[in-house]
Amino acid sequence: AALALLVFVLPSLVEVVTDWWWFDELGHQATYATVLGAQATLGGLAFAVSLAWLTTHLRLAARTLPVESQVVSTPEGLTLALPARREMQTLGAVVAAGAALLAALYAASSWQDFLGWQQAEQFGTTDPILGYDVAFYVFTLPMLELLRSFALVQVAVAAAGAGALYLLGGQMAITPFGVRLGARARRHLGLLAAVFLVLAAAGAWLDGPRTLRTP
Repeated sequence: AALALLVFVLPSLVEVVTDWWWFDELGHQATYATVLGAQATLGGLAFAVSLAWLTTHLRLAARTLPVESQVVSTPEGLTLALPARREMQTLGAVVAAGAALLAALYAASSWQDFLGWQQAEQFGTTDPILGYDVAFYVFTLPMLELLRSFALVQVAVAAAGAGALYLLGGQMAITPFGVRLGARARRHLGLLAAVFLVLAAAGAWLDGPRTLRTP
């Protein structure tokens, strides 16, 4: 923890303090405060949503694990002690917190898109093809793409984590004939797959405005 604080937190803190003094010398401290507020808002929301989402799905998948640790032997003669449900729930919470922290950093780095969308003004000019105001392409579309990318990553991480737990719990098996899923794993992973397809379809809807914005 001390090493992580020294490597990641301290340099960022030094940069923030230096920028704060620089903006204060220029008389624009309020401008930098707005940037910091946007970063804190985005990072906090992303962390809370990601942590709740991932923890929920990992806990659901961990219910298929045995309450007590199970000892199994492989065909090669190796003896393995599989982790119990409570141990995997604790490990899942740690993994979810780490993934949520990365999501928060990614979201906080997109503060310009957030402030542009929050303070958006209409241009009063519409494109001749889709009929949107030009402000939609400048302010709203980047925010929609950010939300979609965030959601896609969350669904993919939840599916990967839940799949690993279902594999340990015996609800998923990789056989020469393909992947076999138990009833609970099929419902859970099927729901995540459906959400992923909906988000992919939303990306197809955004392709039209994105194409018009590119030139």
